[in-house]
Amino acid sequence: MISQLQLLYHQSTIGLIGIRPRYSAEAVSLLKALEQTYDIVLPEAIEEWFFIDRIVETLQLYSDGHRPVSLEHLDHTQFVWHPTEAGDLLKQGWLIFMCESQGCCLWAAHLSGDPDPPVFIADNSHVPPLSWKFVSPHFSSFIGHWVWEGSAYVNTTNEIDPYI
Repeated sequence: MISQLQLLYHQSTIGLIGIRPRYSAEAVSLLKALEQTYDIVLPEAIEEWFFIDRIVETLQLYSDGHRPVSLEHLDHTQFVWHPTEAGDLLKQGWLIFMCESQGCCLWAAHLSGDPDPPVFIADNSHVPPLSWKFVSPHFSSFIGHWVWEGSAYVNTTNEIDPYI
């Protein structure tokens, strides 16, 4: 069942996209399983974002070839070039949610206990280990800026269902 979703962290971003966000029970199930499997707690801002039905596909439209990580791969993204076991980066406090178009860098939220955690970037070609550099104080502001920048080249009239 998908119902209308009330947003606390991503309201302005969703307003920019121009959709009426709906709740995805499938996304909730996947994220809760991720939390249980790796004994982690995902921050509120990250849950809110990923609880929006088809939000990964929508973010892809604003990403100019960069690749948002699907919900199914948040535990072990195929974009990390050095061998890691599923969940290793999560256990270290890094949730990779985006990969640069050629795979040379990764964006991750630092699971620091903050409800709207900071975002970092790592050069994927100088590993191991990944060396993280600060990008944004909050996941929600990073996503908002990402969508704002991407909105310059997205034709939303043909690509986005307003009832996501």
